Amino acid sequence: MRPRYENKKDRSNELEIISICAERWRCAFRKLKMSLEIDYALLREEKICAVVEIKDRSLNYSSQYMRDNGGYLLSAQKYQTGMQWVERHGCPFILVVRLSDGIFWRKWDEVPTHTIPIKFKGRRDRNDKDDEEPCIFISMSEFRELVIEESKNAE
Repeated sequence: MRPRYENKKDRSNELEIISICAERWRCAFRKLKMSLEIDYALLREEKICAVVEIKDRSLNYSSQYMRDNGGYLLSAQKYQTGMQWVERHGCPFILVVRLSDGIFWRKWDEVPTHTIPIKFKGRRDRNDKDDEEPCIFISMSEFRELVIEESKNAE
C-alpha cells in the first residue's frame, strides 16, 4: 500500500482554503470521502453545485517553475476524475490553488473538445517512484484570482 503523505497541517490548510472559497461563493461545503478522489463538494440548498480539488503550494503565480512547465501541474487522474463529474452529472469541477501570492481557481463546466497534452512529471524529493505520474499543465492565464472581500468592520 502506498504511504499517505497528507498530514493534519495539510488538512487544516485545505479546510482554511475551502472555507474562504465557500464564503466568497456563498456556498456550503462537505469533505468528500477519499475514494471519490476529489476533496470537496460545494452545496446550495443541499444540492451539489460543484466539486473542488484544493492545492496549497509555496510557489508564486509567476514562478520560474510555472514558466518552465507551462503552468500549474495537476495529476491527469485528478483531472479525469473531475471531468467525469462534469460529463456524468453536469457538475462543474473547480481546481483551487493557494500560492504564496494569492488564491487562484480554474473552473470547468464542460468537457474540453481539444486534447490536453500529458507529461510524465511529479516530485522526486521523497524517494517514492509513485510520486511521478501522468500530469497535465494548466496555463496560469486560465486561472482567476479569488477576490477576498474585506470585512465591512475593518478600518
